[in-house]
Amino acid sequence: MRMRTSTIVGGLIVLVAAGLAAGWLSLRAGSEYRTIGARYAAEVGPPLEEAVVNGEWQKVVDQLPDVSPKEGSPVLRLLKGHALLALNRNNDSLCLFVHTLSDPDLKQWEEYTKYLAWKHGQKAVAHYLRGDALARRQQWDLALASLDRALSRQPRYALALNARGMVHAGAGRWDAAIVDLDEATKSAPSLADGWCNRGAVSVQRQSGTQGAVEWFSRALQVSPGFALALNGRGCSYFASGDWDKARVDFTQARRATKCLPIAADNLVSLSRAQLELVKSYAETLARNPGMSMNRTVELDNLNTSIGQNMRQIDSVRGAQWRVDNLWRPAWNLARDLDVPLADAMLQHLDNRTNINVRTIDALSHDISGRQGGVSTDMRRAYIDDGHWPVATWPGLAYYVRPMTG
Repeated sequence: MRMRTSTIVGGLIVLVAAGLAAGWLSLRAGSEYRTIGARYAAEVGPPLEEAVVNGEWQKVVDQLPDVSPKEGSPVLRLLKGHALLALNRNNDSLCLFVHTLSDPDLKQWEEYTKYLAWKHGQKAVAHYLRGDALARRQQWDLALASLDRALSRQPRYALALNARGMVHAGAGRWDAAIVDLDEATKSAPSLADGWCNRGAVSVQRQSGTQGAVEWFSRALQVSPGFALALNGRGCSYFASGDWDKARVDFTQARRATKCLPIAADNLVSLSRAQLELVKSYAETLARNPGMSMNRTVELDNLNTSIGQNMRQIDSVRGAQWRVDNLWRPAWNLARDLDVPLADAMLQHLDNRTNINVRTIDALSHDISGRQGGVSTDMRRAYIDDGHWPVATWPGLAYYVRPMTG
């Protein structure tokens, strides 16, 4: 009996100690969260915070009229970016996201959403934004847990399903990504980003190009001029062999926003691929034993011209790579530091990009025009051989796949 009493007392002591420890940890955590909240109170006031957690996205935009890619804190830029995404103002949203990619910016976003999810734990939006913050830092499992919490509070919440689909894609879980993105488009067919991401996953897997065209087209019906969808549909057309339509979409994507330089890269790659095909076709004809001597000489000359054009294209591509990867990041940083002439230099780089794209386009058409273009069969053969010189951008700033080819 005495041993039993001792065991009970010991158990009670352990429970009390555990309770006290949990209470202490809770108080400590609460103090930490309140400190974070106080840190952001000046920039995210109660009216804005209330509009955010209630998903009143137009109110969020209305309260942040001066926030732009160049103005406003990282937290405010991302809050407005998510509001614009939900309202299908996708190009404006994209520009806010791509100007908030530095590690210090994303650390602030993660810190703020940690506080938001603690203070508004019953609100699905708070956990959705928390999951977004973790995903942007590629913490896939933690992001998934936050998005699961969002969906437990609001099942079939399209924004959370859309984000969870891209988290699965980021982690390479393609089947799970497709399931979530399909559910997102069913739950909110008016959300352009859901259709765009569904198409992007298909392109990234290099499968189902016709379906991808349809998904990107649905996104464009909801949000005309959506640059990510235009770029993605261009990739789909490229894969299916319809290069003329691909060129149109890449061109429109490049014109729709300056925040998606990959569209210009894809135009360059498309022209390069076209030249390679024409060169291959000319070489094949030149080896035909039934060719006349004059025709063989003509094709040899054509091959020489193609080779010269391709070398010029390589030179221009190298110059454009330096613009995108060296000079533009440097002058973007200079602009953020208020260095004089930064805006003028960035405008100069935009003009340089336009010139490079037009130069390559002219070089490409110079040769393909002489040959009369390339057949669909040849284009398909090019894809079937494993060439894939264009790329899309799945999701919004979760991860970027490098262009190949």
